[in-house]
Amino acid sequence: MSIIIRPIQPQDNPAMFRVIETVLLEFGKTGEGYAIADPETRRMFEAYDQPGRAYWVVEKDGQVLGGAGFAPVDNCDDPGIAELRKMYFMPELRGQGLADELITLCLEKAREAGYHSLYLETIPEMQAAQKLYRKHGFTYIDQRIGDSGHHKCHVFMQRAL
Repeated sequence: MSIIIRPIQPQDNPAMFRVIETVLLEFGKTGEGYAIADPETRRMFEAYDQPGRAYWVVEKDGQVLGGAGFAPVDNCDDPGIAELRKMYFMPELRGQGLADELITLCLEKAREAGYHSLYLETIPEMQAAQKLYRKHGFTYIDQRIGDSGHHKCHVFMQRAL
């Protein structure tokens, strides 16, 4: 079994769309107001192949089964805040410590990119993800930062870098 974390490539776009779609369907969260409706979900490489953004995929035996990245918060007045984005893992990747590794990478690289904090939005049902975020120093905040378009995500967290 071979598992690697690597930067996203153009050929990974369809696989990451399937991962995002599969996980959101698992939680019954599809349509407008969720990440699946974002234009970037079908063009992840292009969306993150820009300064101040990065995205990594987790590949197991040659198949992309997860990923995460960061980018500036949309419609935010503070350019020092980045958003942890599109952190999704297929069930077969969960519980192996890969999310720890990937979130640590995102935190490190966001800091290196000059951000002073990392923000995220999620849904109440994603309890395991929230536990991971808390483990990595994220705390709950009362309101949304910027406007991601994820108006159906009502859990907001942030941490200093």
